[in-house]
Parts: sequence; C-alpha cells; structure tokens
Amino acid sequence: MIIDPRRSGCIIWFMSKRKVQTINGTLEECADRIIKYITKYELDEETKEEKLIQWCYIKLDTTCSIGKLYAEYFKDKGIKFDTIKVALDIL
Repeated sequence: MIIDPRRSGCIIWFMSKRKVQTINGTLEECADRIIKYITKYELDEETKEEKLIQWCYIKLDTTCSIGKLYAEYFKDKGIKFDTIKVALDIL
C-alpha cells in the first residue's frame, strides 16, 4: 500500500489489487482509517493477551510537510513504513 498524503485527505494505491482510492478527512481521521485497515488483533498463545499485528506494510510519501506529519503519527502508533517519493517511485 502506498500513501500519498494531501491536506484534505490522501490517495492510496493498493498495489496487489491494482486499485487507487482517495479518502477525505483530517490527518488523524485518514491515518486512523489506514491503521484500522492494515492491522488486526491476534491472541498471543503464551500471554493469552490480544496483540496488535500489522499485516500490511505501507510506503509513505514524506516529501511534503503533511507527509512528515503522517510519518510522526504512524511512528507514535507503532506503525512501520518505508518513506518514498511518490512522483519518482510511482509515476
């Protein structure tokens, strides 16, 4: 999944599905929707506690200031991602 953040939302490329989707909202609203989509809870057999697992790795365009804010938000939530330049890596 590749994320290209915008001021009023973001564009998401689903590479495995060859699909593009635009979501609107604040940074927090968009990032939380992405986090909800790319994570799931699994039961840890040893501790018997549910653990949040990131099943989908993301790439994030951090060339603009809003992209850097998304990066900080994802880091705070423990979400792993690669940084890219969408214009160069996609188009």
